[in-house]
Amino acid sequence: MLILNPVSPRICLLLLCAACLLAGDILQAGYPPADLELSKGEFLVATRKLADPRFMQTVVLLAHYDKEGALGLVINDPTEISISKALPDIPALKRSKQQVFLGGPVDRSRMFLLIRTLDEPQESLRLFDHVYFSTSKKVLEEKASISGARESLRVFAGYTGWGAGQLEAEIQTGHWFVWHADAEIIFDKSPKDIWPEMILRTSVIQANLGHSIQRYVY
Repeated sequence: MLILNPVSPRICLLLLCAACLLAGDILQAGYPPADLELSKGEFLVATRKLADPRFMQTVVLLAHYDKEGALGLVINDPTEISISKALPDIPALKRSKQQVFLGGPVDRSRMFLLIRTLDEPQESLRLFDHVYFSTSKKVLEEKASISGARESLRVFAGYTGWGAGQLEAEIQTGHWFVWHADAEIIFDKSPKDIWPEMILRTSVIQANLGHSIQRYVY
């Protein structure tokens, strides 16, 4: 049980323009090793170099970052367990068929929430736009029935964590791309398509902008 706490010249031009727009996202979110800055509300996209089986082909949303370390949730690793079975003591979840996601290898007995909502929930932390992070049972009960394009809920077991300097070292050695987070990727896209989509976006930029991107995105 979880515990709460290809192509005409015109099309080529359009593709290049789209790539430049995407580059704005990735270049603003990725940083040179000499001046690495990170923050909550950013995606870490595993590169093909990352061989750790726990994180191969994952996308992690950072929920906390400071000089002492970082905490994030893997957003594309669903289980076959419904949240109603994982949390049977919450009546509001009884009819829910939504799956529990594995947020990472640490503390899988604890539950973590990502909520997309126009109204800021109590006992929650805003990560970006209208996306919030929480560990509150009260928030889960209040938001259990939300669904749709404007309001969504994800429940995660466990989290991913880094100590001081660990994440920076992994980025600099080429294990993660850094992107601004996108609510549609988290809540609307099929989990199996999330990592391929983010890798495709990165590949489009690299193909159009060449090696210059490597100075900024790792």
